[in-house]
Amino acid sequence: MSLADRRLAAWLEGALLAAAVLAVLVLGGEVVRASYHGFLHAAVGEAVLREGLRPENPYHAGAPLRYYTLYPMLGVLLGRLGGGPLLGFALLDVLAALLFAPALDSLGRAAGLSGRARRWTFLAAVFGFNALGWLGFLLAGGEAAAPGAAPVLRLAPLTFAGTPIAWDQRLQAFLPKFLNVSSFAPALPFVLWAWSGALPARAGGAAAGTPWRVAAAAAAALALNPLAGGFAGLVLALWLAPVVLRGPRRGSWLLAGGAAVLLALPFLLPAFQPAATGGPRVEVRLGGHPLSDLLGPLVLLLPFGLVGLCRLPRGTAWRWGVAAGLAAVFLVAAELPWGNEYKMARIGGILWALPAGAALAELHGRSGLLRSLFLLLALPTTAAVPWAYLAWAREAPPLPIRTQGGRLAPAPGTPPPPALLAAEAEADPRAAVLADPFGLAGALGGGRVQGHPLAPLLHHPLVVDRLQVHNEGQPDLDLRLRCAHGLFVPGSDQDPAPLLTAVRRRLAGRPLLVFTGPEDPGRPLLVGIEGARILAEEDGFGLWLLPPMAAIDCDQATGTGGGRR
Repeated sequence: MSLADRRLAAWLEGALLAAAVLAVLVLGGEVVRASYHGFLHAAVGEAVLREGLRPENPYHAGAPLRYYTLYPMLGVLLGRLGGGPLLGFALLDVLAALLFAPALDSLGRAAGLSGRARRWTFLAAVFGFNALGWLGFLLAGGEAAAPGAAPVLRLAPLTFAGTPIAWDQRLQAFLPKFLNVSSFAPALPFVLWAWSGALPARAGGAAAGTPWRVAAAAAAALALNPLAGGFAGLVLALWLAPVVLRGPRRGSWLLAGGAAVLLALPFLLPAFQPAATGGPRVEVRLGGHPLSDLLGPLVLLLPFGLVGLCRLPRGTAWRWGVAAGLAAVFLVAAELPWGNEYKMARIGGILWALPAGAALAELHGRSGLLRSLFLLLALPTTAAVPWAYLAWAREAPPLPIRTQGGRLAPAPGTPPPPALLAAEAEADPRAAVLADPFGLAGALGGGRVQGHPLAPLLHHPLVVDRLQVHNEGQPDLDLRLRCAHGLFVPGSDQDPAPLLTAVRRRLAGRPLLVFTGPEDPGRPLLVGIEGARILAEEDGFGLWLLPPMAAIDCDQATGTGGGRR
């Protein structure tokens, strides 16, 4: 048996991919490891470890968290072993890269591909996605991104941004999903392992894997990322329908499918909370339209994929068609939260790599030059990814929240002082924290993507944050932001006294912790509140404790309307 046919070859491929991911995450430092959502996921993970699998929303006290919990919990748990949560999430990315190649090899083996074809499937998956994207840089005329621009903006020309054929800017290349803090990449190997067990064995139509092995992989995928895992489960249900309807093991498959859902369910329960309505929503628009999202990233893979389809066994071909067709339908027709249907294009790219690998493996002689041309055309797009991430690391301002002693903490000289954070950690666990979501968050690098940067440092939920994915739709978000504006923004036109009373009523029975700065206009108001006292003070910054208030209907008094009662 040649090395290409052995499973060891797939693990070597995974090791090379993991090494590339690790190199970028190490050389890029914490700017790259924080990515677009690092602090956001860290705050959720801390809330899960503090309160359990159905925690309070760390960004909107009094509301439940509506998000899945396994991925952020794992990242924070790994970080607690040493190195902090950003390193924990980075390790999950490296592990995902290591496992991706063996999982893809398992799918190719179940599909009846030769060892050579499986090697080319891996190359097609990694290098073939948006392989011609680099031509977009030529069309852009060498226009440079602003200094410190995040990779999604720096690499926008890879998606032909600004042209009529542009596609979603998050579909730049294969590597970025393994370089960002995201549960999608860690879920992919388990999706592929689940599918490989459901394909027919070479000798007959029965599934190659055991029901319980398929169920375990599907449960892991679903718990890690409901979108990838849910899509994988739908594909499995269609693939296995003939087995379940007519096969002798239909009882085992049904039991295993139910067990997979039950195993994942504890980590998905928060996402089933009723959605908040009446408040503002987050709109994610990164260019493109569905047809471009479908075809643009696959333009080099499609010719080889179409040729390779006839190389797939008949029983595998129709199953592949079901999966690829569903991915295309979801991409074009679905409307998922925050525009996440773009991830179907990524799954489609992996699926098309399978027949493309089969076609590339059979090219010989002069036609074999096409394989070299394929890689040559694909390399510039792949090389642009580490360039963009390392340029981001060099040019972006240093993170004011960084890892110190294995935990996240403000950088030296960045508010709030350590004494205030220590006092917050020891305060009444029922309390909620009111901190400046404007100036303080801005000074700490906050925003709609990362959320308030204090959130992952705190031991209590925030009363309010600027609009982001974890507080969208909240009907009293405007009230809380107006209250914060009056308390923390000099020259504000908001009267903070009635607004603060309204917020305290909505959090009836709970103390309120308020971080104040030297210039905050609301400080005199806090001094005059009965029972208020300062828990810690340093360099003009203070942490105040306001006693609980009873609940009353205060909408008419504050002019908010539509709030939670």
